[in-house]
This record gives sequence, structure tokens and C-alpha cells, in this order.
Amino acid sequence: MRVQASCASCLEEEEELPATHCCSSCSLALCTYHAKKHERNNHVVIPNNSKLDESYNPVNTAPLCKDHFIPINCFCSNCKMLICSSCAVSLHSAHQVSLISEIEATVKKETVDELQKFIIKSEEWSQKHQLDENNLTECVTKVRARGEELKKQIHSKLDELMNDLKKREQQLLVDLDELVDNQCNIVTSIRNHHEIVEDLKRELTSILSMNGYTLMERKINKFKQTMDSFELISTQVGNFISLENIDKFNIEQFETNEISSKIGKIGKIVKILPFPTVKHCFANGEKILEVFKDNWNIYKISPEIFNVEDRKIRNIKFKVHQLVQGSNTWCIIFGIVNSSSRLDTYLSENGYGLIFLNGQKSCSGKGTPFLSPMKVGDVVEVIVQNNSLLFSINGDDPKVAFDNLPNFEYTFGVSICAKHAKLEII
Repeated sequence: MRVQASCASCLEEEEELPATHCCSSCSLALCTYHAKKHERNNHVVIPNNSKLDESYNPVNTAPLCKDHFIPINCFCSNCKMLICSSCAVSLHSAHQVSLISEIEATVKKETVDELQKFIIKSEEWSQKHQLDENNLTECVTKVRARGEELKKQIHSKLDELMNDLKKREQQLLVDLDELVDNQCNIVTSIRNHHEIVEDLKRELTSILSMNGYTLMERKINKFKQTMDSFELISTQVGNFISLENIDKFNIEQFETNEISSKIGKIGKIVKILPFPTVKHCFANGEKILEVFKDNWNIYKISPEIFNVEDRKIRNIKFKVHQLVQGSNTWCIIFGIVNSSSRLDTYLSENGYGLIFLNGQKSCSGKGTPFLSPMKVGDVVEVIVQNNSLLFSINGDDPKVAFDNLPNFEYTFGVSICAKHAKLEII
């Protein structure tokens, strides 16, 4: 398909003349008049017989604008879009627009600089986290191995559950067979009783001719056994009102919907998020924790996990070097934290700590006030002793913030919510 393009310069002057030439330097479509004028800029202008087709591209790089059918040769900084010269003087007339040919060298330099910085940053990140190909391969192996290990646990646990269900199935079947046999035995007893009664009927005709011994023997034994059997059978049958109810038995407490619902909730595959650990900066032999994060996160300070019931004395000291308050006035909580706590909760909800209120009175996680306001430059000592948590500020006598601590596994930690916090671990 062949298309007609308009002169870009004419469009700027609110006229519309067909383009007869194209500039190979800046890809502008021009009429004869503006083509001659444009050559004064030392650009190479090529005649095109007033027509451009979709495949025509004098510099063999830029595609044609789908609206104006001329080469895309401009960049709009406001819209971050590549546009043609006709778009530049119409839809983007009030925007900052540059010819691609004029900014090409600058863009190339900026792109090279940005890519080099990115490559350096990426390589440093890979080295820091040991992300070379061997480690990545090892990670995949470890992940798959862990997956196989958990599959075995799933099979083992659910096999146990299925075995328990199988045992229950067998017991219910045994109980049912026992009941069925008992009911059938009642019917068999009734049938046998009918035969005995028929036999008694036959003997009734001969009672008058029996001698005394035979009569007494029959009465004591056979007649009595028959009557006792009748009493038992009539009692059993009486429990059913009639034999029509002898097959009326059922299974109770056999609703499985609730159990099925619980089975559907057995187990949950989760990804365990590790604690963000302290990043050590060994300048002057000091350990520094520096955080730029305006939302609560718990940071483990020590790898040691301890139980307060062992009565050992443990302590750790912090010096506050920098604090820029964020969205929360608490900023920092020093103390101990349950070693299994989540990362996005307050220390005082999962452990016990001292709240740092910059320049205001500090208080414990339960609101117990400490007299001295804490400020940047202070040294906070966290002490665990005799099942209690104590704090000392700037070497003052330790004060008890919490006693009778619950029997959990703890580790020293801080919870921080600040635009910038810098602590030295002494």
C-alpha cells in the first residue's frame, strides 16, 4: 500500500502540502519549498516523488508513524514517547520534544553510564550474596532436596491418618457384624422355640399316661427350660415391639463433612522468612546496625538463643548514633524477643523491651516509665538476670522493666521503625 505524507514544516504553519522530500539526517518529511530551506542546515535531503510507502525508510532505522506515515524522528520527554515530527507539532506541541538525531550522542553516553553502574551493582550484589553459578546450582539442589524431605513427611503423616481411619473402619465393621449376628441369633432362637413348642404339643397328649417319675422329670427339666427360653425370647422380641423392627439399626455420629473440612485444612506449605540479621561494619572494630526502613522490623543482634530460667546473667549494650523519626514516635525498642517471632510485629508483642522516645521519657513495653529521657548519643544496656529484664541508661543503676518472664526461647534484638537509625553494638 502506498500512502501520502504531509510536509512537517507546513503542518507547523497550519498548512498541509504533500511531502516531496525526506531528510536523511533527521527523517523530516518536507515539501519542495521547505526541502530547499532545510538543506541550509547541512542536512542531506532526498527527493521521493511526493510519495512514501510503508517500507520506505531513508535511514533504515526508524519505523513509520501509524498516524502520519512518516518516520519517527522525535522524542517527547513529557510522555516518554517516540513520535514523528507531525505528532510533535500537533498532539505534543506544548511538550518538550527533541530530535532523536540531536540527543542521540547524549543518550548513548547516559545509557552506557547507567548500564555500567547497573552491571557493577549487580555483580557486587551477586558477590555479596554468593550468587555465582555453582552456588545457584547448589541452591536448586538444596531446594529440591528439602521438597523431597517434606514430601516424605507429608506421606508419613497422612499414612498415619489413613491407618487410623482404616483401624476405625475395621472396628465399625466388627461392631456391625456383631450386631447383625445377634439379631439373626434372635430369629434363630425363635425358630428353635417354635420347634420345641411343637414337640411339647406332641408330648401333651401323653402326659395322662406318664408315670410319676417321667412326669416330674419332664416338668423339672424340659418343660422348665422351654418356659425359661420363651421368657427370654419374648423379652428380646418385646424390645423391638415386633419383628418388623429387628432390622432397624443405624450408624450414629457418622457425619464426615466436618472431618472432611478439617482434613482439607491439614498442613500448609509456607515459606519461612528469616530474621534480617545485623550487617556488621568493621570500621574501627565496631559493629554497626544501620536501618532505613519506616516500618517495624525485628533485628536479631546475637546468634545466641537462651532460656531465662537458667538464671545466667546476659547483657548487651547499644549506642544510638543516629535517629531520624519516621511515622511512629516509638522509633526503637531494645530488649529480648521470642526467637520464633514474626518480623512485622512490635517487639513488645512477641518479647519484652524498652521503648526509645527521642528526647522524651522512655518506657517499657508495658508502659513502665523510666525517669530519664533517652536521646541520640545515649548508651542502653539490656540485662537478663534472675528471670527478669533490666535496663541501664548511660551507666546508671539497672532498673527492672519486667520480671517473671515467661519460659520461652529468647534472643537479644531490637525493633526499629525509623527513616534512619544507626546503632553501635558495643
